[in-house]
Amino acid sequence: MLTMAPGQSLTPEQVGVVGRLVGAAVPDLDPKNVQITDTRGNTLAAADGTFSSQANTRIALETAYEQAKQRKLQGLMDQILGPGNAVVAYNATLDLDKRSVESETYQPKSKVPLEQTKTVEKMRNNAGRTGAVVGVTPNSPGNTFPQSNAAGGGRVTYDRTQDQVKNGVNRTRSSAEVTPGSIVNQSVAVTISDKVPAATVTALQDQIQKAIGFAANRDQVSVKQVAFGPDSLVVQEAQASGDAAAAEKKGLLASPAFTPVNIAKTTIAIIGLLLVLFLARRSLRRRQTGLEGILPELLESGPVPVAALQEPAAPQAAQLMGLVKSPIEKQMEELALRKPDDMAKLIRGWLTQR
Repeated sequence: MLTMAPGQSLTPEQVGVVGRLVGAAVPDLDPKNVQITDTRGNTLAAADGTFSSQANTRIALETAYEQAKQRKLQGLMDQILGPGNAVVAYNATLDLDKRSVESETYQPKSKVPLEQTKTVEKMRNNAGRTGAVVGVTPNSPGNTFPQSNAAGGGRVTYDRTQDQVKNGVNRTRSSAEVTPGSIVNQSVAVTISDKVPAATVTALQDQIQKAIGFAANRDQVSVKQVAFGPDSLVVQEAQASGDAAAAEKKGLLASPAFTPVNIAKTTIAIIGLLLVLFLARRSLRRRQTGLEGILPELLESGPVPVAALQEPAAPQAAQLMGLVKSPIEKQMEELALRKPDDMAKLIRGWLTQR
C-alpha cells in the first residue's frame, strides 16, 4: 500500500518498479503476484495480470488523454476562480480501432458512350410470287399451307433499324485509413465552491463547453455548487500550494547569504568601495585644479632655462639618476597629457619669443 501526497500520482512504469522491488525483497515471490493499492483504495497494479498488453495500451492512452484534458480544465478554473474553489472531473471514450474506409460513388446523370452499334435492314419486293408462309404452324402435320396471292403483283416492304449503345459508368472510388483516437463521447463534472457567485457559475457553463469542443449529441457537462469542507482534498492542495510558496520565500530569506553577518559584511564592502571612489575622484580634481592654476603662470613666465630643468651633476650621475625628475618636469608632463592644446600654445609662445 502506497501513501500518496495530495494531488500526486504514479505512472505505470513507476508502479511496475515498486512491484519488482517488492518481489525482489520477498523470497520466492513473483512480481506478477504483487497487488499495489493506495490509501484511498485505488488499485495501481493488479496481481492477476488479466489485462492484455493491448488492453493496457488502450487504457493508458485514454487515461493520458483524460489527465491532459483534466489538467487544462483545472488550470482554467484555478485562473478564473482561484485555487481551491473548483474541482474538475473529466472522462472520455476514444475510438482506438484501426480501420480503412473504401467508398464508390456513381453519377448516373453523366453518360459517356464507350461503344455504339447501329444496324439498318431494308427489303423491297415488288414482284409477287406463289409460295407458302415460313413458320412453325404451316409446317406442322395436319395443317394446310396458306397460299399466297397467285395473281402476283403483291408488294413487300421491310425496314429494321437497331441501335446499341454501351455507356461508361461514371464512378469514383476512394480509400482512406481512419486514424484512431477520435472521441466517441466525453463528460465533464465541475464542482464549484458555494462561495463563488451564482452568475459566475452560470457563465462558466459556456466556457467549459467551448474548452472541450462540446457536441450536444454525444457530450455531457455538469456544473454544480457545493460547500467544501475544511478537510477536503482541494482545500488541502490549495493550502499546500500556499505553504510551499511561503516556505520557499522563508527558505530564501533563511539561506546563508541572507544572515545578518553576511549582510553586514556586504554593506561594509560596498561603503568602502564608494569611499575609495570618492577619494580617488577628489584627488584627481585637486591635481587638475593645481595644474590649471599654474598654467597662466607658465604662460607668462616665458621660456625656462635649460639649467632650471636639470640638476647640475656629472654626466654619469645624471644618467644614473635619469628616473628622478624635477617638479617642473613632472608638471610639464602632466600638463602635456591632460592639456595638449594648452601645452602646444605654450611651446609656440616660447618659440615666438626666441
